[in-house]
Amino acid sequence: MKPAVSNKILIMLPFWSGDRNQGFKLARLIADLEPKHSDVADFLFVARFDCKHGDQTVKYVSRKFNVHTYTSKKRGVGWPAGCNSLFFGSMEWVYHKMNAGHIPRYKAIFNMGADCVPLSKNWLSQLVDAWDLYSVKAPLYVAGPLVPGAAHGRAHINGDAAVLSGDLRFLKWLAMDVEDMRVPAGWDWVLAGDFEKWGWVDFPFMRSYWRHPGEFDQRGWDKEVDSGVSFIHGVKDDSLLNLARKNLL
Repeated sequence: MKPAVSNKILIMLPFWSGDRNQGFKLARLIADLEPKHSDVADFLFVARFDCKHGDQTVKYVSRKFNVHTYTSKKRGVGWPAGCNSLFFGSMEWVYHKMNAGHIPRYKAIFNMGADCVPLSKNWLSQLVDAWDLYSVKAPLYVAGPLVPGAAHGRAHINGDAAVLSGDLRFLKWLAMDVEDMRVPAGWDWVLAGDFEKWGWVDFPFMRSYWRHPGEFDQRGWDKEVDSGVSFIHGVKDDSLLNLARKNLL
């Protein structure tokens, strides 16, 4: 018999040498925002095949989360092959480990890029509560910040801030049937139509910026928070991370 579905989600942070340091800063921030050891989420670090884990950061995050580590076996590099291979390598591990009962059957997996930042102390509970709320209303397999199609040719939920269902049938489709991408486009954009058919939802408290220009300042922070945003993806430097530490801790 398969183990019962866990009430937890899995926060999954994939990284490579180019965003490793930023990802570790994000992971430490997320740990610092938790008032106690989390009972709503566990954490998974996924290193690209040619990148090492950070033992000190893993130990640091372990104070607040149960932590897993994995090094992807897929060998893609560059854009988009490197990004796609790292994602599908991550999902391959998650699916097989969950299916075998080696890790909990998480109700959802939050794929979180290194260029993400929470803008609220309760961002995690808000995300989990939103997933639970929408899951009751209709079958839900993908959620996060929906990027309009006008600017990018196809509406899609940005994959670096995407909540994915822990349903084993869905994970098997991703990990075994799709398996990887061999086209010059990101997996989130290519699979947008499939995700919509499975069932997706825009989380309005999450925002994705493609190639955000320059630094994030306090005025920008205040504007986002005032509009109800609690999580942002797409800021490539440390400016928003630094603001989060200043404003939330």
